[in-house]
Amino acid sequence: MNILGLIEVSNTLLFVVCIIVALYIYLTWTHSIWSSQGIKGPTPYPVIGTLLQNLKMGLPMGDKAIYDKFADEKVVGLYDGRKPNLMVKDAELLKKVLVKDFQYFINRRDMGGLELGKEFKRMLTGLKNDEWKTARSIISPTFSSGKIKRMVAQINASNNGLLKVLEEKAAADEMFEIKQNLADCTMNMIASVAFGIKMDGDSESDKELREQFATISGRFSNIPKRRIFVIIVASILPVFNPIINYFKLAHMEDGTVEFYKEILEQAMANRQSDTSKHTDFLQLMIKAQSEVDDAKSFTNDDILGNSMLFFLAGYETVSTTLMWVIYNMSIHQEEQEKVYEEVMEAVGNEDELTYDMLSQMTYLEMFIEESMRIFPPASILERAVNEDVTIDGINFPKNATVTVPVIALHHDPKIWPEPKKFIPERFTAEEKAKRNPYYYQPFGLGPRNCVAMRLAQTEVKLCIAKMVKSFKILPCEKTEDPIEIVKSGAMHPKNGMFIKVAKR
Repeated sequence: MNILGLIEVSNTLLFVVCIIVALYIYLTWTHSIWSSQGIKGPTPYPVIGTLLQNLKMGLPMGDKAIYDKFADEKVVGLYDGRKPNLMVKDAELLKKVLVKDFQYFINRRDMGGLELGKEFKRMLTGLKNDEWKTARSIISPTFSSGKIKRMVAQINASNNGLLKVLEEKAAADEMFEIKQNLADCTMNMIASVAFGIKMDGDSESDKELREQFATISGRFSNIPKRRIFVIIVASILPVFNPIINYFKLAHMEDGTVEFYKEILEQAMANRQSDTSKHTDFLQLMIKAQSEVDDAKSFTNDDILGNSMLFFLAGYETVSTTLMWVIYNMSIHQEEQEKVYEEVMEAVGNEDELTYDMLSQMTYLEMFIEESMRIFPPASILERAVNEDVTIDGINFPKNATVTVPVIALHHDPKIWPEPKKFIPERFTAEEKAKRNPYYYQPFGLGPRNCVAMRLAQTEVKLCIAKMVKSFKILPCEKTEDPIEIVKSGAMHPKNGMFIKVAKR
């Protein structure tokens, strides 16, 4: 082809150029959505959008770097590939997104049709709109204060294995990596309160079951790089999702769902031959299922999916929170002693802690809250925009994502003076009253917050109280301060969590 009579260009080259130009326009077509509204943000690039900082620094620190760069802005315009994503920093706008105008932001991030497996579709986190409302209304009552109170005896018993390990470590006067010990303790607590399964014994079958649970759960907290890459591709280039779904590239490894199905079927079979009264999560869901008017609204698949969610989300949240609380105990000895004195005043010589005893431990609660401020279980929260809506002069386009930058909010010096300092007194009733609650979100806020928040808080509080009652938690030569965090989305230490313990 001759262009303007001056340049001879082959049809093939012209076709390639046209394809490249068309692809560029497609990949960048949405990149003016925020700037056209006067919203500032990082420069977006084709394919990756504004994810460059996250690719360099990891999810938690990448988001925090963006937050800090636009410190004076109430919102920051981002793009996950082509998808618009608005980082909301302003507390009043967060309140509208999460509560006041919740009907426009009812769902979690839209993954563009990406399939993780049919069981994941039935999890509370994966359900949308009316299906989510129905399931939430059925599941929420299982986490009432009264029901959690009845689970405390099971949680108490599940901590015995950890206390035995600490007894051995104290006698040997050796430093050790406590992360797996806390994970095992969490596993015992959740297996007990979720399925009524006890596996904290020394028998070979208990050890084997713990190893199986640890292996399966590790697939969620330590996601293979291949799967992370697939999910990133699905997020920024959803056009490839049909191919990803066809080959099941985003599905969990073989055996994961089957393992939970087997455990669930075994637990349900045990109930048929066992006349004793159960108070675990599984029994509460079975009871809730029997009470719903429409049997199709809460099926056995819903019970399986949410049993898996309860275990996996609880395992990661509780074990990670315990780990960081123990870390802060080790490097803040004065505050640890305050916790010890409060625990002893509430408990005395009793071995078993009660729900009422835990309610008296206000300083321990403040200690845990400050730990979760510095090291939140989730570094961000996300909501999807389910229809075009304008709020506070900002046009939110349908299918865009709204990001709550949890870790960045928790470390903002304008909200938390000297944010790197560990100060439990930030969470006295007086200090809380001075601060907008939307600046602190370890479990999220609003109707779609963590449904098991109160149970997780009870498990953490009880476990820490039992540990501090009997042991002094000490730093060792391998305890890092400050500590280095991995670059993935999870708040995990890069080089492990090493401490020592001494018998009180």
